[in-house]
Amino acid sequence: VLGFALMGGGNVVRRRPLAASFIPHIQRKHARASGRRAHNIGVSMCTSFVIFGEETYIGMNFDILDCEGFKVVQRAEDQLVVMIKRNDNWYDTFGFNENGNFCNMLMVTSNGKGLYKRGKNVIHMTKFLEQVLGNRIAESNFSDYLETNEIVNVPQNSVHSMVVIGGKGFIVEPGRRNIEIKKYGVLTNFSISDDEKNKVGIERYNVAMETIAKSKKYNVDVAYEILKKTQQISGDYKTKLSMIFIPTNGVICLYVNGNDKALLEYEFKHKYVTAINTGKRIKLTKSGIIDKDLLEICV
Repeated sequence: VLGFALMGGGNVVRRRPLAASFIPHIQRKHARASGRRAHNIGVSMCTSFVIFGEETYIGMNFDILDCEGFKVVQRAEDQLVVMIKRNDNWYDTFGFNENGNFCNMLMVTSNGKGLYKRGKNVIHMTKFLEQVLGNRIAESNFSDYLETNEIVNVPQNSVHSMVVIGGKGFIVEPGRRNIEIKKYGVLTNFSISDDEKNKVGIERYNVAMETIAKSKKYNVDVAYEILKKTQQISGDYKTKLSMIFIPTNGVICLYVNGNDKALLEYEFKHKYVTAINTGKRIKLTKSGIIDKDLLEICV
């Protein structure tokens, strides 16, 4: 993932959150996987997916360098944004909003087009992410928005984006084609619209697509399985944060460093991040919660 632009106390709660439904599934997985090496594919960047079924499931594995930190931020009242720390600066990488919108920025090899520039109806990717999450694009006219605006990269970088808006999914690739996602879709770090020779992340892409295609029913277990199969446990880019968003419930389930014991839940309604195993919670604010503090409330 590549990000750009912008940049409480623990209370015990007693309720059964949606993310608690992961726990029996996690225990079953551990029982079957006992004595085996963890699944590992690929060595770079991130994986996201969306599945449109009776419910919509949006998933994201956030894979970054060990020297980089991250934090989860309450951007406005209806937005959760994940930011990355690079060279002492914080940058947006991906986020969700209460309306069910999602947008990310994943590294992709440049084809020499879609480079940063200024001009009328030219939108760079950071501004694009802000517009999607800020509900500044009419959901019913998103296809028209892509036709009338040219989406370009930020300076010296090349990214593409998975977008969910108005209950529909899209792959937006500056300098390439934009593609509407029908039943389900996956995005890693190669272009979906170009025939690249070196398809970075193709292993993760194939595993995710095959897992979805083989599923008889779409549910949170399938979403969780995709995250576990595509998480990166070695190499330069390791999975630091995994998230599943179920828009109709206004709930985001997340866990840190691929650690099933560090399972948390965020509700847009209450604006708290709650650790499932301990019941401890932290109010999410504009200053955000760093990775270390997310882990601390889980023990």
